[in-house]
Amino acid sequence: MKRFIFVGMLLACCITTTQQAQAQDEIALLRKEIEQMRADYEARISALERRLETAEEKVAMAPTEQPVVLVAEPIAPDTRTGSNAFNPAIGVIFQGQVWAYDNDPGEYAIPGFPLGGETHPLPEGFALGETEIDINANVDDKFTAWLTMAIAIEDGETSVEIEEAWIETLGLPAGFSARFGRMFSNVGYLNEKHAHSWDFVDQPLAYKAFMGGQYIDDGARLSWVAPSDVYIELSGEILRGDSYPFVGAGNSGFGTHTLRARFGGDVGFSHSWQAGISYLSGENEARESGDEDDPLLFSGDTDVWIADFVWKWSPNGNWKQRNFKFQFEYLRRSEKGMYLLPDKQELPWDIDQDGWYAQAVYQFMPGWRVGARLEALSSPDPISMFDHTALTGSSPSRYSLMADWSNSEFSRLRLQYTRDEAGETDDNQWGLQYIFSIGAHGAHSFRSHLMNRSSFLAFLLITAPLAQADLRIFTCEPEWEVLAMEIGGNLVKTDSATHALQDPHYIQARPSLIAKLRRADLLICTGAELEIGWLPQLLRKANNSDVRPGNIGYFEASSFVPRLDVPASVDRARGDMHPQGNPHIQANPNNILIIAKALAERLAKLDPANAKHYRQGNADFLARWQEALTLWEDRAGVLRGKRVVAHHKSWVYLLDWLGLVEVATLEPVPGVPPTARHLGELLRMLGEEGNGAEYIIRAPYQSDKASLWLSERTGISALLLPLTVGGSEGATDLFSLFDDILDRLLEVKS
Repeated sequence: MKRFIFVGMLLACCITTTQQAQAQDEIALLRKEIEQMRADYEARISALERRLETAEEKVAMAPTEQPVVLVAEPIAPDTRTGSNAFNPAIGVIFQGQVWAYDNDPGEYAIPGFPLGGETHPLPEGFALGETEIDINANVDDKFTAWLTMAIAIEDGETSVEIEEAWIETLGLPAGFSARFGRMFSNVGYLNEKHAHSWDFVDQPLAYKAFMGGQYIDDGARLSWVAPSDVYIELSGEILRGDSYPFVGAGNSGFGTHTLRARFGGDVGFSHSWQAGISYLSGENEARESGDEDDPLLFSGDTDVWIADFVWKWSPNGNWKQRNFKFQFEYLRRSEKGMYLLPDKQELPWDIDQDGWYAQAVYQFMPGWRVGARLEALSSPDPISMFDHTALTGSSPSRYSLMADWSNSEFSRLRLQYTRDEAGETDDNQWGLQYIFSIGAHGAHSFRSHLMNRSSFLAFLLITAPLAQADLRIFTCEPEWEVLAMEIGGNLVKTDSATHALQDPHYIQARPSLIAKLRRADLLICTGAELEIGWLPQLLRKANNSDVRPGNIGYFEASSFVPRLDVPASVDRARGDMHPQGNPHIQANPNNILIIAKALAERLAKLDPANAKHYRQGNADFLARWQEALTLWEDRAGVLRGKRVVAHHKSWVYLLDWLGLVEVATLEPVPGVPPTARHLGELLRMLGEEGNGAEYIIRAPYQSDKASLWLSERTGISALLLPLTVGGSEGATDLFSLFDDILDRLLEVKS
């Protein structure tokens, strides 16, 4: 009995001791979190005090007569509560042209390939093209909707037609997505692209002859993106079959089906490729082609095979400066059925026809592109009974050259020459086209990793246990990739969509990025519409509902910090503005403190089993960061009040932190490259002595021509500053990023 009492007392003591130890651990953890929160708030208060001190110094230093400054004055943030957040995004695209032909375009025909659908030549002389109205928005957390209406003038009458009207899922599991409604079929490469995104004014001959220009129909599509390193997408469609090259809505309105496989990847930083094969099959009932007054009527089966290949190049992936694209498609159409000729004679038809095109487009400097396209069709001769009909012909071909200029991504003027040898007589065609867009920002259709790592991160990776990473993280910019590695260590596997030599505003939604986002558990982006030109399309194609905005797998860094330069109103005449404020938040190290804390908590929620690891990683990082921040601010004191000319408004957070004053920008308005006229105005304003300005600063992905030109004439030091990790040889991690920025500024100062 005494033995049992003794054992019971021993167990009670052990339990009590364990509970006390656990309580002590919990108290210590709570105290540590309180200290972290206190440090965060103290950092924010210190930052606000420095901003107040800077503002007071600027007021004290202000001259009685303000000099002419060629940048917009600071605008107070829009504090109205009436938000447009739930309204759809609306965009309008204006198109028009002036065209000249040697031959009469009204009599255009391709012998052996009677045309149907929307294949008529552009009207001669001045003409308004299609005006396209796009409306899109998320319906709820499960569906998104898109509407495209085309307004056109045909034979003097205005017509409005629904070009696209579809609903697409947002939340299907395992990489699947579904779309239903009216849509461009996704067969081939060019078919699903809107006319304003073409590289030439018109479609290739093969699309005109076999697809009626473009195949649009009502139906449903199911797509799947594979969870692989190489981009693999498989899809299939069931369509009504009542749009050229199919007519009659056969099989009770399920007359057409398609299959498509698409693959893609990167070759280094500068090259990407995509290849695909598509199959399109359906039935026809009295499909009209040829002469509108005396058409040929085809009834039977039509099958189309399409192989496509695209190769893109841009130096270091920075396509805004220079880029090259090669594009090739081969189409083969097989038809078997009966043709009813205008004389009511019915003849059997069983034939295979081919067509292809190859084109190359080169942007040799910002805004300017040149291109060339070669194309041809081929067909065996039908039986002799088709002699002297539109179904008998030779081997048509065509050659085109084009040059275009874009003042911004919202405008384009294009000159094109075409030598058309597809008709009965050869034709020379000249044209000038304009394309302008207003409203919602469009997306740029279509792995990068950091070139350097910090020795600290390299040490972690080398000495960490060989364990499988629990979280896959995809970041839009390299600073967030490095921050995630600082906090997560060997528990995270990261990829970045961009690197420091790329302009994050202008990124192609490359196949390799789709593949990486498909497998991600967490997406970290800056937000504030920095990635508006490419991220929406990337999200839509990746079919990963976990990382869509609103879900726990989507982390928007800018939502955790105060934003500067929030405009009261948005006007494209003032450049490519960001309605939610300037997005380059990483240039102020105080913002990194706040974002790191929020990111650690998000990682802990996504991976609760390792929550303690993420919080400890964040605590270690914040301690080192706070120490570095104190040293940076001590070094930077002599820079306060210095005047700066910036290439682009990329540096407002850095200038705000350091107390520097931006007096002008090399860009006349944001997003528009420096012009000779604007540089001349800057030269007159700054004078030969620089008018007190000490720096002309630019990011690595921005051309140095304008800054060097102005520097040579004013004596102001032209300076490249790394805007993110990898932007210079010295900026190998977040700590050395700010070390290097200050080193470069202080070197000029000394």
